[in-house]
Amino acid sequence: DYFQENVLRIVDSSVYAEMEQELRAMREERIHTRTSTVFHPIEIFTDPTEGYSEITGVLQTRVGDQQVAEDTRTYAARWNIEGLSVRLLDFAEIDRDDSRAREHRIRS
Repeated sequence: DYFQENVLRIVDSSVYAEMEQELRAMREERIHTRTSTVFHPIEIFTDPTEGYSEITGVLQTRVGDQQVAEDTRTYAARWNIEGLSVRLLDFAEIDRDDSRAREHRIRS
C-alpha cells in the first residue's frame, strides 16, 4: 500500500487509472505467490530535454524467505515536464542493448 500510494503521487493524470490498475494487479500477484523483490540501483541516466530516464540495478527476487533470483535489470521512465511539475507517464523494463545510457557511454 505504501509503495503504491507513493508511486501514484507522481503519476501523470493521463495515465493514472491505468497505472493504478497495473500496480494493484502486481500487488495481488505478489501476495498470491508470496513473492517480493528488492532493487539495488547501480546507475541512473537522465535526459531532461527528452523527459526520459533510466535506472540500472540488481533485482533480487524472493519467495517467502528464500532468494530465488538475482538479475541486473534496466528500467526506463518517460516523464511529462511542465514548468516545475514532473509527472510519470510510463515505466517499463528495457533490454540493456536498447539503453540510451549505454549508447551515451559509447559515444563519450
